[in-house]
Amino acid sequence: MGKTIQVYGFPHLIAADVVKKFLEQHTGQGTIVALEMKPSKKGPRACARVQFTHSRYAEMIQYLASTRLYYDTSYLRVWESDNDIVHNPRTYMHEMEQVTLNFGCQTSREKFSVLWKAASVSVKFGTGLKKMHFLLCHNSVEYKLQLSYENIWQIVLYYPRGQTAKLLLIQLFGAPRIYKKVNCSVYSYFSETQDDQWIRTTDFTPSCIGQSSGLCLELPYGMRLPNFEDHFIYYSKSENPFHLETGLQFSTDRMSPGPKLDARFFQLVNPQRINTKYVEHALEKLYYLKECCYDPATWLMEQYQKYQTAKEQPKSPAISLDDGLVYVHRVQVTPTKVYFSGPEVNVSNRVLRHFSDYIDNFLRVSFVDEEWDKMYSTDLSPRQWMGDFRSIRNVAKYAARLGQSFGSSTETLSVGQHEIERIPDIEAVRGGIKYIFSDGIGKISPEFARRVAVRCGVKNSTPSAFQIRYGGYKGVVAVDLTSSVKLSLRPSMLKYQSENTKLDVLAWSKYQPCFLNRQIITLLSTLGVKDHAFETKQREAVAQLDNILVDPLRAQEALDLMAPEKILTFSRKC
Repeated sequence: MGKTIQVYGFPHLIAADVVKKFLEQHTGQGTIVALEMKPSKKGPRACARVQFTHSRYAEMIQYLASTRLYYDTSYLRVWESDNDIVHNPRTYMHEMEQVTLNFGCQTSREKFSVLWKAASVSVKFGTGLKKMHFLLCHNSVEYKLQLSYENIWQIVLYYPRGQTAKLLLIQLFGAPRIYKKVNCSVYSYFSETQDDQWIRTTDFTPSCIGQSSGLCLELPYGMRLPNFEDHFIYYSKSENPFHLETGLQFSTDRMSPGPKLDARFFQLVNPQRINTKYVEHALEKLYYLKECCYDPATWLMEQYQKYQTAKEQPKSPAISLDDGLVYVHRVQVTPTKVYFSGPEVNVSNRVLRHFSDYIDNFLRVSFVDEEWDKMYSTDLSPRQWMGDFRSIRNVAKYAARLGQSFGSSTETLSVGQHEIERIPDIEAVRGGIKYIFSDGIGKISPEFARRVAVRCGVKNSTPSAFQIRYGGYKGVVAVDLTSSVKLSLRPSMLKYQSENTKLDVLAWSKYQPCFLNRQIITLLSTLGVKDHAFETKQREAVAQLDNILVDPLRAQEALDLMAPEKILTFSRKC
């Protein structure tokens, strides 16, 4: 028998976590790899598709069902499933739970400056993966940090004598990749979140991940540690004292810890105070040191003293270039860091030759991933949350659809996909031409319109219509007194596919002054307004015009009641 079964007979759709807890009461905690709840096609009951870690757990549930397995009062039936939910589920060789993760940098051989920390972190890694995964939750959002072994400089396990706490220090060449978990259905469960449920994101801390050159893990007392020597070449142990201290944010690199770059250090690299050749030669030597320099100011002073007493003065590290080559400074931008380097040798071009006197003002900028690999458009998709625009091939229309999300609007309420209905357009064909009389016009229920109006700041009345943006829909919704569905939308309102559920309101119907022109009079007459009402209004308007010509106060009152654009028209004619 396989590892996956189907359990039928649940009274209705139940959250996957509830069903998982129910089944693991019989098989044991952590025995389910994946679970999916689906409604039945022939009635109200629901079915659960369950994949276990081992086939014996599936056989156990099947045996219990053969001897009457009940969920509350519902009898459950079980049969084997042909396909697994997750093929070749990922397994980790080592896992560490309830770890406290500290981001920061080592400021001395005994201290680590902490910029940001997270508790209850799960750490997973294995030999074949060549990656360390840190799973944590911040502000109710789940994140995964993926650290490649290539980005690890060295690992030191500190277990000071007389202390029970152990600290695992990980020095980094670069930063980890950051992933955010997307909201998934409550009717599905995965013990190991699938790759398609993680999306790339940027630093969710106050830039602390990008400013850190190391990680320090606080390991719980009594934790059984894996043999790190089997996985990491640059691993060592130390019984020396090691302390964590709260630090401040700064920009840093692997050459020297940021807090040590004080005013004294910058005075020692000031070309107006120190020989430029001394500074360039010392900084290049500092860059190629095999270990981090924890007191760079003192180190620079020692180097300058050596240069002054040496028989030969240090030469500039720059070398003369052949024709057609120039030095250009370089900047490499990753999702969490910015690296400044150079100047590097580059082949010249027409622009560089034309502005040769300003060559130091040029920068070569590259956008790369954390491991210096090429960045792809699918790694970070800032427009993905807006919707799917791939079917729009016209450039102008593509830009217009993107612009829908930039319209000035008021965010009101969230409307789930199950709370809307899609109704057909009202169409007619005349002379071979199709006319859509409901183009861009949908409906909204009175009760929901009242709630939307309150969110828009309209509390005394309910507007009869709203101009909206909902996902990929745009248009106007009018209040339908007979509707009980929150939103009724038509195909003519759909411009692109989107999973965004926020209802944005751009405008709503309001009372506004208008003139009784011929079109308005005709419309009101068809609605039942008697002719004598228009005649009365006409006599009042003529009398007002007569008074304006002889009474300045009446003229001022009439101008105050007029719309501003009408006053401007009168002033231009005068």
